[in-house]
Amino acid sequence: MADKTKIDWCDATINPVIGCGRGCEYCYARKMNDRWKWVEDFSVPQFFPKALEQPCKWKRPRIIFVCSMGELWDPLVPDAWIFKTFAMIDENPQHEFLLLTKRAHDAHVWFPVLPDNARIGVSITSEADACNRFDYYTDGQWCSEERNFISFEPLLGPTSEAIYSRISWIIIGAQTNPNVQPKQAWVQDILNRADKFGIPVLMKHNLEWPAVDRRFEFPPELERIRA
Repeated sequence: MADKTKIDWCDATINPVIGCGRGCEYCYARKMNDRWKWVEDFSVPQFFPKALEQPCKWKRPRIIFVCSMGELWDPLVPDAWIFKTFAMIDENPQHEFLLLTKRAHDAHVWFPVLPDNARIGVSITSEADACNRFDYYTDGQWCSEERNFISFEPLLGPTSEAIYSRISWIIIGAQTNPNVQPKQAWVQDILNRADKFGIPVLMKHNLEWPAVDRRFEFPPELERIRA
């Protein structure tokens, strides 16, 4: 966990769960675990309940990224770990919590018990990801637009068709270590579609883009925390 982070779109991170079984080739979390050895086998998520105590000690409101080093909806994560994470979020209304998943089809069933100060985002890297993960947005099973977002990071292909009016926030980033920049046309397509629906966009600093046109926008609820 960290009260300070280099991640552009949050103030702090906590990791009650470390590990993910997907094995994505570009996974920064797995590479970091290979270096620091927080868990022996990154493909098997592990629970660190003490991480849930930290936000209670932070009185100043923060935007907190939950499970930056793992997948909360991995098939090997018991429901009890998720319930304990949600309970902590609910007990800390001074903060806003962001949860990011590549398993939208598992996460969407948790929206009825999602605390009001949390939102769940979907990580999408390409059109194939959009097809596999976004039916839960378009068929109405996803959460309300105030409690969702998309992270196009790393952006590895054209994905703009995933964007529609019920999305509340978009994050765009490049692949790091090694650095792989998306085509500018892919980024511009996302920006155009976001503008069509009035969706705020945050372009991460690892994304090469003209400074005069760079966007660093947050939804109103998160902007209040930043202020």
